Amino acid sequence: SPSGVDAATVTMTCSADATTPTYVWKKESTAIWGATAAEYAYTVDITEGDASGNVRFTCEATTVASQLMGSATVGFLIKPQQPTITATGLPITTPGDTGTLTCTTASTSSSKTYKWFENGTAVSGHSGSELVRTYGSSGEYTCKAIINTVESTASAVTTVATQADDLEPKNEVLKIVMYVVGGVVAVCFLTVLIAVGCI
Repeated sequence: SPSGVDAATVTMTCSADATTPTYVWKKESTAIWGATAAEYAYTVDITEGDASGNVRFTCEATTVASQLMGSATVGFLIKPQQPTITATGLPITTPGDTGTLTCTTASTSSSKTYKWFENGTAVSGHSGSELVRTYGSSGEYTCKAIINTVESTASAVTTVATQADDLEPKNEVLKIVMYVVGGVVAVCFLTVLIAVGCI
C-alpha cells in the first residue's frame, strides 16, 4: 500500500491451479512455522518497518507429490513510528532569540526525512528533524516521519507562542490625578514607561 500499513492485521491469500496443493509461507525468505494454509494473517509489528520501511512475504505451492508449482511474493510498506516533538528555547521573549523544535521517531532508517506543519499547513523547504522559530513566531506545530515516501501518523501538537504584542512597551495613560498646590493645578499621570509625571 502506498500509504503504508498500520492496521493490526494483514490477511494474505495464496492460490494454485492444482488439486489440494500444499502451501508454505515465508517472511523475508525464512519459512514461517505453522503457516501452511492458503491464507495467512500477519499481525503487523510497526517496528519491523524501522530499517527499510517494508516487509515481504512469499507463498510457495507444491503438489501432493511435493513438486514445487511456483511461488509468489507480496510486499507492503509499514508506516514509520509516530514521532514526538521536543522544544528548546521557548518561550521566545527577546527580539533576536530563537526557539528550536525537534522531531524524533523511534524508526531507525537512515533515509528517513520529516515533514513539518504550521497550523495544519506544510512548512515549505523543511525536511530535517529540526525547525527553528524566531521572535514573534506563533502557531501550532506537528511533524511526520517519512520512510520510502510513506508518512507516519502526525505527532501531537506543540504550540509556539512568543506573545510579541504583549511584550511591546505600551505608553498608555493609566491614571490621572489632579492636585492643587499653592493655587496651581498640577496634573499628574502614571504610565508604563514613566512612573509619575506632572505638568
